Amino acid sequence: MDLNVSFLDDFQVNLMIRATQSTKRSISLTAPRITFFNGQRAFVVVARQVTFVSDLEPVSNTGGFDPTLSIVNAGAVLDVEGTISADRRYVTLTVRPSLASVVNIREIPQVALTDQAVFQDNNQNNNQDNQTEQRLTTAFIEAPELELTQAAATVSVPDRGTLLMGGQRLMADVEIESGVPVLSRIPYLNRFFTNRSHVKDERSLLILIKPTILIQGEMEEDHFPGMMQDPGSFTIGRAY
Repeated sequence: MDLNVSFLDDFQVNLMIRATQSTKRSISLTAPRITFFNGQRAFVVVARQVTFVSDLEPVSNTGGFDPTLSIVNAGAVLDVEGTISADRRYVTLTVRPSLASVVNIREIPQVALTDQAVFQDNNQNNNQDNQTEQRLTTAFIEAPELELTQAAATVSVPDRGTLLMGGQRLMADVEIESGVPVLSRIPYLNRFFTNRSHVKDERSLLILIKPTILIQGEMEEDHFPGMMQDPGSFTIGRAY
């Protein structure tokens, strides 16, 4: 059994780290349930809310602003509208999924003229005179940039059937190569003076929808047996 130990200099360590490959794969599953009336519309939101400053109101005698905060959703939104057929066997669904992500938040400068109090000493009466003067005050409002993908479809699904809806697939392929001038162009020798990086990002959104028709009379009978029967058929409280 042999054990070898070697010491690497900074250049060799840098090459080894650059040559390291990594693979990351993650799957996120969300299974919400919603119930709505026939012909109505409902939606499900699975998102991260980002707060930003959407408006500024100058405040007198303070030199500041009163901010107004707004919220933008970054995530998936599923909008569904369902109609049951006359024979209660099929459901016509109008599905509108959307996927949004915050790319950047831009700052837009705002300049306002506000009144600020100025105190001046009066040496004769040992009093302070309160005066106001106008000054320019600068602040920033924020404007988020969103990457949005939307789709819409109308389909007919049988009762308790499963609908698979895709099409929202985002792919990004980035390849970067940097190296020392002249030396990075020499064959075989360029491996020691060139750094290459390849990043591939792929995201897919798959939506599974399973409609189930709920009839109120059947649900009441399952949960409360005997509720739909005629109370007159029972002998409770009947006089003989």
